[in-house]
Amino acid sequence: MRFSPIIFVLLLSCSVNEGNYNRASIYYPVEVTDYYAAPGFYSKNPTFSIKENLDKLLGFPKGGGIYGADNSSIVTLGGPGGYIVVRFDPPIENIPNSYDFIVFGNTIWVGADPNNPNLEPGFVEVKENIEDEWLLLVTPENRDSIVKKKVTYGSNSINAWESADDYNCRVGFTEVTPTLKKPENIKDEDFYTVPDTPGDLTIDSGSGGGDAFKLEWAVDSKFTPVQLSSISYIKISTGLFPNGGYTYGGTYYQSETEVDAIIRVKK
Repeated sequence: MRFSPIIFVLLLSCSVNEGNYNRASIYYPVEVTDYYAAPGFYSKNPTFSIKENLDKLLGFPKGGGIYGADNSSIVTLGGPGGYIVVRFDPPIENIPNSYDFIVFGNTIWVGADPNNPNLEPGFVEVKENIEDEWLLLVTPENRDSIVKKKVTYGSNSINAWESADDYNCRVGFTEVTPTLKKPENIKDEDFYTVPDTPGDLTIDSGSGGGDAFKLEWAVDSKFTPVQLSSISYIKISTGLFPNGGYTYGGTYYQSETEVDAIIRVKK
């Protein structure tokens, strides 16, 4: 079921500039405004629900590395259509030809092989104001393979994005790239704010991993590109894919997108 928006207090009255980037809290959301965990295996576990920890997603990720994730700050979205919405203040600016924010999950590379990830991809939508329509972030290469579907859970019917391609989801989706463990001699704001290059089968030196997004990928409901100056709201939802899950340790798991953190890129 839905639960009411969670309100957090953050004393933040300044705009983003170089000086303000010294404040670590500027990089992550100020509040979670909506959350619906669709039915699924992990959504039954209160450990992975935001209702058990109101600080989840309002901070930096807890990286475990490519071999095993640290699930201590993970929020599950449940099955297809499950979602979470967060708000940034100040807004995230659209910097041309630049990655603007990073979504961290709990993906690992099975056997440390980047060609064998346990993918549970999620879709990302954004908007500037609460009354605006959601704009999907999708690369030009993937636009023709994505449609919106209705998913029914009992008497509850919700929208879910579906991709016709299981294997072309390395760029423009969440929970594709592992979240690395931060070295002790580096601050969170100097490690988890550095985007990795999506689609590469390595993690860039100096980056904490995760999946980076560009606001210039935004499209409307007709998949027409939309030019944004900035956004305040980010929505992440579990997607539908042909395979619908993954096998790990001989056990099949339904795809349920998890989110650890959503972080503004350091400019």
